[in-house]
Amino acid sequence: MVDKVLTANRLTDGVAVWLNANGEWVTSLQESLVARHAEAEAALEAIGKQAYVDNKVVDVNLIDVQETGGKLWPLRLRERIRAEWNMRPAMPRPIRNSLQSEEVPRKSCIVTTNLTTPLSRSELRNSAIRSSGASLASSRRMPSSRCA
Repeated sequence: MVDKVLTANRLTDGVAVWLNANGEWVTSLQESLVARHAEAEAALEAIGKQAYVDNKVVDVNLIDVQETGGKLWPLRLRERIRAEWNMRPAMPRPIRNSLQSEEVPRKSCIVTTNLTTPLSRSELRNSAIRSSGASLASSRRMPSSRCA
């Protein structure tokens, strides 16, 4: 039987968390409680369902792990990425100034073309690379855009 741990995402900030032996949600996989038999897995599932109902976490899952060299390693790539991502320092969130408006003005762009025949997908993709109005052929021109 494969070892399992209970993982989820914290509801307040979306950070990946794991359940530890004290029943707390921690951000380190290495501190998590490992289930090594079916009864322990069932208990972890029940704890995860209750934490979800209590709005503590979302996306609760039991994941497969293996212990190698005294460290826990998730077997799935998705879970490895989640575990490694938590080791990165958190990026600061932008601070909103009370004087700033809630609405941020966005640029509106108008794309115009002067084509005699429709563009193919590759020509549309290349249009983003080429400068506005570059010729494809004598009778075709790339779309141009104006942003306000």
